[in-house]
Amino acid sequence: MILILFLLFAGGSMEARSLPHDPIVGSWIYDGFSFEGHRYPNPNPDLVLKFQFTPDQKARLNWHRLNESGFCEREAEYRVQDQILHQVVTWVNPENNSDCGRDPDMQLGRETQTRFAIEGCELHFYFDLNGREFIYILKRESSNQALPSEADPRPLRPSP
Repeated sequence: MILILFLLFAGGSMEARSLPHDPIVGSWIYDGFSFEGHRYPNPNPDLVLKFQFTPDQKARLNWHRLNESGFCEREAEYRVQDQILHQVVTWVNPENNSDCGRDPDMQLGRETQTRFAIEGCELHFYFDLNGREFIYILKRESSNQALPSEADPRPLRPSP
């Protein structure tokens, strides 16, 4: 009996330890970009853009501008394969600003594949801009920052 319990508990704990941790999971805030070897800060400091990746393969993107009304928000299912982030937009917030629909990232059903890398506390998305590399830079949100509901009173889709 003790041997059976040992095997059950040992097997369970080994299974939990063997699950890979996906380093993209977490909250990321837009911090700037890199182009032609130069790093630039966020060109619009009033822009608050945030990606949230969850362990259950959901990605939320939302942004707003400080001192302006309105926001844009969507959710997607994602998967990571060979440093490529695959996303399919599954929900668009019906309360989004009317101009959000012009952004392809805010269109229901939109599928994207984006090369990425995690460099320390930064998430880099790589894009081709007329044959030149353009890198979108996000910083991992620290756990001591305000929760989204405290930092921004705009509605977010409730988590299931």
